[in-house]
Amino acid sequence: MQPESVMSSPLELSANSTPLPWNERWLRGAVFQRLARLEQGCVTVVDVDGAREFGRVSADCSLRATVTIHDPNAYRLLALRGSIGVGEGYMAGDWSCDDLPSLVRIFVLNQDALLGLEHGLTRLMMPLFRLLYARRDNNHRGSRANIAAHYDLGNEFYRLFLDDTLMYSAAIFPTPDTDLREASVAKIDRICRKLELQPDDHLLEIGSGWGGFALYAAQRYGCRVTTTTISREQYELARARVREAGLEDRVTVLCQDYRDLRGAFDKLVSIEMIEAVGERHLKTYFRACAQLLKPHGMMLLQAITVADQKYEQYRNEVDFIRHYIFPGGFLPSLTAIADILGRATDLRIFHLEDIGAHYATTLRHWRERFLANLDRVRALGFPDSFIRMWEYYLCYCEGGFRERAIGTVQVLLTKPLCRREPLTPALKNHASEPYRLSNRLVRLRAGRGARLAVAGRTGHRCRHRPAPVPSGVATAGSDADRTERPAGIRRRFAADLDGSATVPVRAVPSRFGPVLDGSHVDAVRHDVQRRAGLAETAPGAGGVAGDGRGTAGLLRRGEAGRGIVR
Repeated sequence: MQPESVMSSPLELSANSTPLPWNERWLRGAVFQRLARLEQGCVTVVDVDGAREFGRVSADCSLRATVTIHDPNAYRLLALRGSIGVGEGYMAGDWSCDDLPSLVRIFVLNQDALLGLEHGLTRLMMPLFRLLYARRDNNHRGSRANIAAHYDLGNEFYRLFLDDTLMYSAAIFPTPDTDLREASVAKIDRICRKLELQPDDHLLEIGSGWGGFALYAAQRYGCRVTTTTISREQYELARARVREAGLEDRVTVLCQDYRDLRGAFDKLVSIEMIEAVGERHLKTYFRACAQLLKPHGMMLLQAITVADQKYEQYRNEVDFIRHYIFPGGFLPSLTAIADILGRATDLRIFHLEDIGAHYATTLRHWRERFLANLDRVRALGFPDSFIRMWEYYLCYCEGGFRERAIGTVQVLLTKPLCRREPLTPALKNHASEPYRLSNRLVRLRAGRGARLAVAGRTGHRCRHRPAPVPSGVATAGSDADRTERPAGIRRRFAADLDGSATVPVRAVPSRFGPVLDGSHVDAVRHDVQRRAGLAETAPGAGGVAGDGRGTAGLLRRGEAGRGIVR
């Protein structure tokens, strides 16, 4: 069940149902003219004059949301102040929505059609927004003020919707049933394993948060950790948590700007801190990170990114998040990060993993926990306008991540002398070996094209689910890899051609993990050939007629074993 929004309960539209004045009707018309361009998803707008429906649901997009206008001021804000005005109207209670995350997703899907919301009358206000944003520069003094505006709202406030690790960043959910705390720990441990943390390592963390990562790394991996934050609230609580854990000899907490850090460290981690650096200071940030690492060092960067295709537009505009939630905040693109790394540092991109879909789930958990604790939020002294702003922020980001408008990446960077083994995590196998063989035979006979999944290229409508998180990050053939393989014999099932039956396939252990036994593969292959009208040999006699090779022979040579995705 979805938690009830602070604005989702039905409200009276207005005690005064008189027709709108001509100027408000004109502004409403301007808004409706843009909404009429919706192509994906359906938005119903309800005001004193009735209901209007825009867009349509389809097989490709079944999203639907109903917006209730409680005050016509909502039209003025949207027409004159664009996306910032939309958020301001929600904060003021001028409008509500029965499904705010879906509404954000519809707007993201139709962002090209709705471009006029930012480029129409909003152009008159954008210079002012940019001026206010520019005054929040992240120099030494500005950084502390910007960080305090968001992170010093009070530690008790953040405890209301974060789990007890107090990690305020994208978690990783290995399964749909994983709870928020388990997902936070999974993310932390994944970072530790990517960095190959050892007891003799000295790890630097830029952006402490409330100390959750530093505590875990010191407790579970035994390394020394120096962690820094410029939020006074975070600094005090992180120090207290270190004392309570008895780790003062392993963890040092600083309240220091990254530009003032000195020393040489084996490893470095920065989890969603780069968003507070600012575009003008990105080169300084990465140069500082590179200088703080030893020649064999590694750095793990977890960053929220904006799509390369929208980067220039993003740079020249100011949105609701940067105006109200994260003053001075800025999301880089992957291309911008790579360009600065290449021009200003000796760091090299070693491994990159996109975990943006996990952030949408993380935000949903935060939103549900936040809305479940509204009474406690009010008890801390926060007014309803703040509560509506925070709800809008969480939904705004959730919808953006869900539709891939923004993403989150973990980037492993290495210094020139680093010789870390490659990361080759397991990928989900969507078809067993015999099923792939059957598809190949059917294509040979019918000339059907293959359905390919191209790594690294996802279209806007691609909804590829995140790969399952493996129990360990290890290279193929390594000791860690072999110990994590299941012992004994597994049973695999190959789908029959018509999908009406399954054929059991036996797997035997090998140096490369479970490998299908050749006789069973040949039996399945022969059955597939017979059904496709290609069988001319007995099972095991030589595979496809005339190819001169038996499947068992390939497997015995170990060539096919490596190709089986486990």
